[in-house]
Amino acid sequence: MLYKNNAYVVKIDGKTLLELFDAVAKVPQGSGSFMQVSLVVSHTILYEKDEKNSKLLNLKLN
Repeated sequence: MLYKNNAYVVKIDGKTLLELFDAVAKVPQGSGSFMQVSLVVSHTILYEKDEKNSKLLNLKLN
């Protein structure tokens, strides 16, 4: 094993999922931090110059 990381599977409701992706949108571009998601998830984030106003535009599962 190259890395000793753990993978976790959690169940969350739709409202919490949207809050999570909306929080991801607030992370400044170029900060080196980004969310990794499964291939069955597609999302679109509109990044504003003021990261506090960035927002999730689209989230599609499966």
